[in-house]
Amino acid sequence: MRLSKKSFSGIDLQAAVKRGIDYFAPVYYIVNRINVFPIPDGDTGSNIFLTLQFAYQYLIECDSLGIGEMSIQFAKGALMGARGSSGTLLAQVIAGFSGTIADKVTLDQHDLVLALKHGVQRAYEATPTPIDGTLLSVTRILVNEAESVSQYTDDIGLILMKAWSKGKDALFDTPELLPVLKQAGVIDAGALGILLLLEGMLGISSKHSVLNNMSAMNEARTTPFVSFEKVSFPVKNILDVQFTLTGAVLDTAEIQRELSFMGDTVVVSGDTVIKRIHIHTDDPEKPIKYAMGIGTVSGVAIENMSDQATAILSVRRGKSPSKFAIVSFASTQELLNLYINTGSHYAVETPDSTRDLTLFIDSLLRLMEVNNIVFLPNDTQLKNQLIELLSSDSSTRVVQRVYVIPTQSPPEGIRVLFSHTQNDAIEEFLYNADRTINEMKIIEICQDIYSPNYAGKINGEPSEHNSDKLMLIESLIRRCCQQHEYELCTVYVGASILPQEINSLSIMFTEKFTGLDFEVIRSYQRDREYWVSLE
Repeated sequence: MRLSKKSFSGIDLQAAVKRGIDYFAPVYYIVNRINVFPIPDGDTGSNIFLTLQFAYQYLIECDSLGIGEMSIQFAKGALMGARGSSGTLLAQVIAGFSGTIADKVTLDQHDLVLALKHGVQRAYEATPTPIDGTLLSVTRILVNEAESVSQYTDDIGLILMKAWSKGKDALFDTPELLPVLKQAGVIDAGALGILLLLEGMLGISSKHSVLNNMSAMNEARTTPFVSFEKVSFPVKNILDVQFTLTGAVLDTAEIQRELSFMGDTVVVSGDTVIKRIHIHTDDPEKPIKYAMGIGTVSGVAIENMSDQATAILSVRRGKSPSKFAIVSFASTQELLNLYINTGSHYAVETPDSTRDLTLFIDSLLRLMEVNNIVFLPNDTQLKNQLIELLSSDSSTRVVQRVYVIPTQSPPEGIRVLFSHTQNDAIEEFLYNADRTINEMKIIEICQDIYSPNYAGKINGEPSEHNSDKLMLIESLIRRCCQQHEYELCTVYVGASILPQEINSLSIMFTEKFTGLDFEVIRSYQRDREYWVSLE
């Protein structure tokens, strides 16, 4: 079947995206298996697929049938759901496309070409160092061909078909432009992903697919990650950091310039008010703190790419894949860093709504190529949401086994991570996690909503009130120590606590709890003055 139209509507856009997703879903793993640039972490196909899938949810929820308004929602979804550098670049292409046709009800061939050109331009602007032989250059060549063909035909299907064919030629040239591809014996994964999506959107028969023209693809179908042992994994900037930045006036070039000093693979997509940031770094605190200085940061996700690469090479060498992956949720950037540093494979800011949580979980389960996934909610409400969500019918399509460890606070999550060793079997980890939680006492101190006092809880149960926070902490610790002998007390300090108060806290422990080892962690949570764990 070939798309043959002289105008293109919002309904056409919706149908084309759906075809692209359905076509790409069973083959995105092939894109993962040839992913060596910008880093061999095997997730380019997943990132493109998940970005488009997230964007499609926004597209089908749009009330308007005009392509302009529908494309704006499509772009918003792509921006909010962008995954990895490839997904963030795809989101920028969609943003540029939608910005050009915002007032249109339908498109003719000239409108379409202008929108595509603007999309490519915006994608090039998203990175400070555009590189040939990648998704960027192949998409540019593809769009240039569409512009040429539009001069002699108004058949949108024919224009896009010719563009796809030209893009296919450019795809095979990518190893000549990017040495790491030639070294690994593959073509660019991001560019392949774009060509496959376009195949699906156009309804191209699978027998004419770009996959059938590549002998390397036959090997990639049956031999996992064939190219990964031919390239080296970088020794620095191994943490993938993504977040949304909102502000009054955000200058893309200035943000790129600042972030370039903090890591590499910088991609900044979005408009002047809201942006999605992607960077590879060794210190997530630097880009996030910088962003917090110029706007509001949300949707933070940190991923250890070294763990991904290790799992991929295990598969390639015929070993069992990672026994399980640990996913931790957090409310602050400091806690995200702490979870990653103590062994979590993936750390993400707690989603704002059940809808966003559902989309995130669905995306994550598709992305992770492991047999078991363990969630650490580190929050009572989120724990209940996760258990309900993963117990519903929607989770039956997931091939992995999924576990929720009922951590209801950050201290529990951190101690569960400390209890984990690399060689643990999943059963052993779950047993140790359960034992760790049961052996802990968790004290929380927060402002009482009904009085000027502070409220104290022990393991979630209301216990005491006091106008003095330190006296309240002392009293609750003494109560816990009457029931059990503890060795370690860790205090997680909230965002509102001043340094002088921390000093007073340290003096109190030195004078009154000589039998307890004491440590302080600045976790900057906003919903609690203090978390205190006793072990």
